[in-house]
Amino acid sequence: MEKMSMKKTYAVVVCAVTILVAISFSVSYSYFTSDIATGGQETSTNVTTTELQDIVLSGQTDVTADNLIPGKSITNTFKISNPNNKPVPYKLVWSDVVNNFVNQSDLIVTLSADGLSDFTPVSFPATGANTVLLDGKTIDASTTLTFTLKIEYKNTDKNQFADMGQTFSGTINLQD
Repeated sequence: MEKMSMKKTYAVVVCAVTILVAISFSVSYSYFTSDIATGGQETSTNVTTTELQDIVLSGQTDVTADNLIPGKSITNTFKISNPNNKPVPYKLVWSDVVNNFVNQSDLIVTLSADGLSDFTPVSFPATGANTVLLDGKTIDASTTLTFTLKIEYKNTDKNQFADMGQTFSGTINLQD
């Protein structure tokens, strides 16, 4: 009986070693076959995806106006670029607005754009946060648009002394 048990143990060990050798050989064979197929050189694979890259907002997107005098203005220029091969919708938002002027409506903000045939310059008071400047627009594939934001301090017939030395600031952001 003990002889029989010993033979079974021996047979199991031989089978296990044979299986282990076969697995090792097949893994090694696939490695060497792959290396021979590529000639031992590194290869690279280009993977394409339908995911879109983010459009890029660049330029002077933080706007600050201080020590403005009546009748004067400042301008900031910024760009939106689409690196994709497809058009991408975008929305421009005026955020983080701080307007310390007493007569806040004396500041007028105007947005104009180069490269947008259906865009009429938009003027609005420099008050309120998260004001949508432009919505429902699409930037064409591989295109850059240039925008100009002008902040004008109106010269009125009333006394504007209270606004001397006051500051104004805001940030232009892209939103989905």
